Amino acid sequence: MFKSASKFSRTVSAAAVALVFAANPPAFSATTDITGPAKVIDGDTIKVNDTRIRIHGIDAPERKQTCMMPKNKTIRCGVIAGDAMRDLITGTTVTCQQQDIDRYGRVVAICYADGFDVGQRLVQTGWAVAYRRYSKKYVTDEDMARINHSGI
Repeated sequence: MFKSASKFSRTVSAAAVALVFAANPPAFSATTDITGPAKVIDGDTIKVNDTRIRIHGIDAPERKQTCMMPKNKTIRCGVIAGDAMRDLITGTTVTCQQQDIDRYGRVVAICYADGFDVGQRLVQTGWAVAYRRYSKKYVTDEDMARINHSGI
């Protein structure tokens, strides 16, 4: 009798866990890579096939944003960041490894083009910064871009 009660208890527990996950699915589950030609949305967002992808660990100026440079020179840094992204991915097949989904429903991913990390390259050239709130992966690259007076 003890064995059947234990088995019953395990069955009920498993059913309860299944109901909890059915009612509240995990926010993120691993998926396959997203691969294909990419279209630039802005300096930190691309579209591969029909999937809008926010590049993980970086933040680039918005398309309409301007930046004040030394000697009070204003530049259209959002446009330039988008152009930098376009230069990196045009004519390549981009492969993105999903990390998360953001609050806007976009896939957040680390993306590669021609064997290099797109986010890292944008930070290294100074057209994006390390998005420290979500990742410390590109902090050293940002520091080097700042030392070299690259980009913004």
